[in-house]
Formats: sequence, structure tokens, C-alpha cells
Amino acid sequence: MRLDAVGKGWTVAMTTLLHERGAAESAGGGGGVSLDDRIAGLIALAKKTKRGGKAVWDDPVARDRIVQLAVRVEGFRQAFRRARVEALTDHPMRIPLQSKLLTSELAQDIAAVALDIEGAFASLYVRDEHAPDHGEWPLAYMNSYGITIAAGTSEIQRNILGERVLGLAKSK
Repeated sequence: MRLDAVGKGWTVAMTTLLHERGAAESAGGGGGVSLDDRIAGLIALAKKTKRGGKAVWDDPVARDRIVQLAVRVEGFRQAFRRARVEALTDHPMRIPLQSKLLTSELAQDIAAVALDIEGAFASLYVRDEHAPDHGEWPLAYMNSYGITIAAGTSEIQRNILGERVLGLAKSK
């Protein structure tokens, strides 16, 4: 049973991934939690987690890592704002194709920093009463891998962006 003409397999696969990507985007990549909420949660975690008698938030290196993530979230928000202005959009699929790639990897990076902040507590089971934030961050980190694979891996997304948006030659 063929879905299209002979030689159109890649087109069928890309159409399938496009629909799956839409479902993945509506899932949010973080259990329905927005990136803004993730950053706010990360800041709250850093402020209440103590290391050496001081809040992790007071460590300039940890705070810099969090701020770098917040800057990426804001850049992502502004890119989507730009996408709503037709005159500023050079390719109609650039932002939608970037969306899945950027949100999935950014959500993963935010969760990874949270695990670093939690330290050994990140290994506690989600129902453990001592787990910071009820075990939310380790769960978000583990789930983030599925989102980077769903609807086409990050590598496939980069190939599609390179070929279809940037006009780069197809790799062999």
C-alpha cells in the first residue's frame, strides 16, 4: 500500500513529520509548561536551594547560566513575534520549523541546569517527600529526550532548515 507515487517517499515522510510536529508543539515539550514558567521555576529553585550556607542564586556562575537561558527564551519569544509581521518574514516556514528544534533543546537545557542546582537531590524519586519541587526537574529532563526525537530528531530538523529554508545542498 503506497501513500503516494513511486519516488515520493521523502515527501510523505516530511508531511507525516509536519503533522506529528504540530502535535508535539501543542504538547509544549515540558508537560504543557511554558518556557517562561520553566525559567521562573528555575530561578525559584536557585533561590531556595542552599549550597555552602548560601542560595545557589547568589553564586554568580549559576546565576549567569540561568540568565543565559532566560535570554534564549526571550529571543525565542521575539522570533515568534517577528513571524507575525509578514514584511519581516523572509521564508514562511522558517519560524515554524525552528520552533520544534529550539523549544525541545531549550527545555532540555533548562532542565539540565535545574538538575545541576539540585545536585544529589535530583536522584530522588518523584514521590519522595524530600525531592525538590516534587521531583519535577528530573522528570522534565528525562521527558525532554523524547521531545527532541518526536516529530523528527533535532538533526533532521537542522537538515530540513538547511535545505528548505537556507537553500543548502542536500547532504549525501
